[in-house]
Amino acid sequence: MSQAATYLQIVDKQHPTSSPNILFFVEKSMTEANKLIEYLKEVNNANSYNHVFFIPDEWYAARQKLKDEKNMWDKLETVQSLPLSWIPSEGDIISLGEPTLSSTLLLNGDWTVLHRCACALYELERMVGRPFVLHTKGNWSHDIANMLVKMRDNGESSSSPFDPSPLPPASGLNLTRLVLIDRWVDPLAPLLTPHTYAAMLDDIYGIGLKDSIKIRESELEDKAKKQEFEGRERENSSDAWKDLPLNDEIFHKLKHFHIAQLGREVADIWADVKKDSERNQEKMSLAECQLFVRKLPLFLHRKSRLTQHMNLNELLNKAMHRKFDERRIEKDLLSSPSSDKIVPSIEDVIIRADSLDYALRLVAIQSLAAEGLKTSILQIYRKMIFQSFGVDALNKFVKMQKIGLIREKAAVRFIPPYAPMLFSQQKKEYKLMPDEVETINPSDSAYAYDFYSSLVVRMIEEGVKIKWVGWNTPKGNSAIERSKGERIEEEKGSTVVFIVGGVTRAEVGYLYPFSISIKYLKCQVAGLRQIKNIGLVASSSIVNRRNIIDSLTNIL
Repeated sequence: MSQAATYLQIVDKQHPTSSPNILFFVEKSMTEANKLIEYLKEVNNANSYNHVFFIPDEWYAARQKLKDEKNMWDKLETVQSLPLSWIPSEGDIISLGEPTLSSTLLLNGDWTVLHRCACALYELERMVGRPFVLHTKGNWSHDIANMLVKMRDNGESSSSPFDPSPLPPASGLNLTRLVLIDRWVDPLAPLLTPHTYAAMLDDIYGIGLKDSIKIRESELEDKAKKQEFEGRERENSSDAWKDLPLNDEIFHKLKHFHIAQLGREVADIWADVKKDSERNQEKMSLAECQLFVRKLPLFLHRKSRLTQHMNLNELLNKAMHRKFDERRIEKDLLSSPSSDKIVPSIEDVIIRADSLDYALRLVAIQSLAAEGLKTSILQIYRKMIFQSFGVDALNKFVKMQKIGLIREKAAVRFIPPYAPMLFSQQKKEYKLMPDEVETINPSDSAYAYDFYSSLVVRMIEEGVKIKWVGWNTPKGNSAIERSKGERIEEEKGSTVVFIVGGVTRAEVGYLYPFSISIKYLKCQVAGLRQIKNIGLVASSSIVNRRNIIDSLTNIL
């Protein structure tokens, strides 16, 4: 391998290459495995060796899928894992890239995924150079914390082939506390429509591991070109997909803004860029002119990226207008949940048969908000979904019942392994649906969903406020068991928050107040001050409305 050039092939771009070695880095999901199979079928690289690396580890189901495909296995020289414990995303969060964690636990009962989480956190602890003080909420989190304590006691080495060195003091990460919370204490939030810039892009287009989205080129063209594009005959041309990176400074400033405020902020940045790039060169000195010429490519680059974000903002606003009914339906389902009647808006969505996942999401939202649906109501929904979408849709419906996204009151057949969300009680206790939500300069985390605050965020806010009293702590981690000096040292440092089962980008925006984007939110409010000592947000994966259902149902 070292004697030949390697080539990182983007699977979505189907073209052959002359490189002797082609490397495929594949996320651990059936969707990505199917993309790889389709590419290998379409493109003939007869003179090249194909090497497949699954991130973060090899998956038996995907490996078997490759073996079962005719003549596919023979095309592969290598199939193995690339054991990266932590994958950074947009500078806000690190994740394990484990989108199937919840489904593996709830459907297959495979608890080894929790051990992987514990190994990754142990590796992070070794990098920090001190053991974390642990606080947990939820069964999965408590099990991971106990595994982490046992690893310390046994002096186990990390499962990663890399030996992490302690972070230098200059890194600025004085992490002393690890807070773990289960996604399944609030499975509702990932099902709702987000309203922040990054969360909406992820929800509609999907932000990949490279911090980029795939979008049709025609959608990004200016209006004049777009009209010409739509008006002319395109017999021999195709509307190509473009890989759009989101790793620029402007995106990091805008990504956690509510869509209603985004246009104003884009206009302010545009005014600054225009002012910098249109200086009066006649009044400049020679030195100023030379400096301006050197900075001109940077100005042009910023202007190009800003135009890109203006176009994306326009597309998202159009999407919001189209999805206005979705927001209204979701809010109605949470405001007045009912377990004993068919909701007409859900019935209409199922009859139209536009989207199976959308129909299932609405049934799940009603079920979770009502704390279970009556058996007769579930049977009607099941029959309607079968009639509109076919027998394959029942597979998803049943799996969502098994994992507890769709719940039945007094269930006998499908009893989910995880305790239900007590929505009516928790809505009042944690003020999950405030009467008024400011979307311009917001003062409450509910701004991210327009009317609903994630229970995960609310619990973390409360934990910081009461110094984690009432949270579970493994042996040796309670305040009584630690010395006064240890408690003082803990308070000087910051907190790592780890969400087991996935975190949404809408939640990340409020959980991580020290990211560059939050500084631009101008939110000098009590909520942000309460979570000011959070230094790092981590999770098993990043979830959204689309992939939470796919990751839970596309599993063997």
